[in-house]
Amino acid sequence: MLRTDAMRFSRGNPCYASLYVLDGALDFLAGYETLAIQSHVQALTGDLHDRLSAVGIHSFTPRDPDRHGASICIDGNFEQRVIDDLHRRGVYIWGGRGRLRISFHGFNQRSELDTIVSELLRKLRR
Repeated sequence: MLRTDAMRFSRGNPCYASLYVLDGALDFLAGYETLAIQSHVQALTGDLHDRLSAVGIHSFTPRDPDRHGASICIDGNFEQRVIDDLHRRGVYIWGGRGRLRISFHGFNQRSELDTIVSELLRKLRR
């Protein structure tokens, strides 16, 4: 019998594997206080914002943590090879639409900021 709703157009079964992964991930994250993760990530974004500013790299992400998420965006229209080179050096960024975006998560450490800033400076000086 055909369904009477939009499911009539679906083929096959939903991807239950992704739901099981999501369930496990949510259980894992439940072991951490969300405000502690937020505070940690905001400290990283704030510190990176300050470090970039100190070396003359403009970020158009507001400094106020109430006005941004877990990312810092800077002006930059870099070729993909530059982004790939940074990835090989352990700096994972996204580049496109005239900007570079550096995003943080609960597992990131403050020590990684040194690598980010030094690698960005190295690329910008070329």
